[in-house]
Amino acid sequence: MNIRKKSSHYLIVLACSLFLGGFVAGWRTSRRLTVSADAETQRDYLSEKGNASSEVRVGVLNSLREFQDGYSKRDPGQLDAFMQRLFPEDHDTRVIGTDAAEWKTGNDSIAQFIKADWLEWGDVHLAVDDSSISSSANVAWLATTGREVSAHSSRAIRFTAVLIRRDGRWLFRQIQFQWDERPLSFSDLVSGNGSAHLKYR
Repeated sequence: MNIRKKSSHYLIVLACSLFLGGFVAGWRTSRRLTVSADAETQRDYLSEKGNASSEVRVGVLNSLREFQDGYSKRDPGQLDAFMQRLFPEDHDTRVIGTDAAEWKTGNDSIAQFIKADWLEWGDVHLAVDDSSISSSANVAWLATTGREVSAHSSRAIRFTAVLIRRDGRWLFRQIQFQWDERPLSFSDLVSGNGSAHLKYR
């Protein structure tokens, strides 16, 4: 009888342990599952193009296109020229990345951040021509969308920047990259919404 009771006790403890372990594993996995913004949602963000004049818009887009070109070519040998063309040397500059502690201030830190992106991150594709751009005097700010594409994934991003006009050129003072996704919710699982845009981070 005692052996039977002990066996039952062990089975109950084992069942509870398995249930608890499964719950914890499921919860941890769910915290890493996200729903990424789809192409239509990202297009909707950019329906408003901002208040910048056509002249300002052209100038800002030229700088953003050069920025995109640098990220497309990913050539560390061109980094110094890239920084000289697109960032002022005598102003406070900042780049904020997608991960914790990616808050870089000053051109030297920004150059190292960009070099690491070029060597280690996936391909960045920004919706350059669709950007929303506004301005006041010699300051402009923009917002756009894009994707970071690697061999095994494609993640939606948001990209914002503040630029200043210097000698007819628009230079970046601040840039921020941000993932365009949110944690998977219980309602997503129940409704099936977002399953096509599910990502594991």
